[in-house]
Amino acid sequence: MPLLSLRTNQRNVLRLVAQHEQRNPGEPCYLGKVTASRVNVFLKAVNSLEQKQLIEIDRTSDNFRAWTIKLLIPLEDVIPQSLN
Repeated sequence: MPLLSLRTNQRNVLRLVAQHEQRNPGEPCYLGKVTASRVNVFLKAVNSLEQKQLIEIDRTSDNFRAWTIKLLIPLEDVIPQSLN
């Protein structure tokens, strides 16, 4: 799925998760680390990305800030490799 068809908030969430995975490989990415000015807009973007099977959310906690998020597409599809 082309990432260009995503809305701005969706792309921002994907980028934040990809950057976390790039900087901290193997460490869980908590949804609480991703901040947004409006929680409803943020959660709507997260839900739509999950429906599109671009991310996976572990909702074992009652608090959404403790949910973990995992990228289901290659990191390179979100963050192009930088030139050395």
